[in-house]
Amino acid sequence: MAIILRYVDYKGFVRERFFQVVSVNDTNALTLKKEICNVLARYDLSIENLRGQGYDGASNMRVVVAKEVHDIWLFFSKLNSIVNFVSASYKRHSELKSIRESEIQELTALRELDIGTGG
Repeated sequence: MAIILRYVDYKGFVRERFFQVVSVNDTNALTLKKEICNVLARYDLSIENLRGQGYDGASNMRVVVAKEVHDIWLFFSKLNSIVNFVSASYKRHSELKSIRESEIQELTALRELDIGTGG
């Protein structure tokens, strides 16, 4: 499950940022709610400040817009293939996650990456 945050910045502009990918065993409502709450709690974000949620249908509109610019369509087409390949196998997903965690630890040790609370 991909978590994307959409918010209004201090100047009043709507911003959207990729936040995190969460591995879920199934996609029933209770599991998704639990994982979303876990992610928000991990980053000390209050669910009481949540004003809305978006689900699968939103991606369909992005496809329509992305097809209008060939380079963007090509990028997302390749990205979609990669995500589908990795997510189709729990083993590949776990290996990728392990590699990424190792990279983060290495970059943190070299002080090329700071880890904070976002505050």
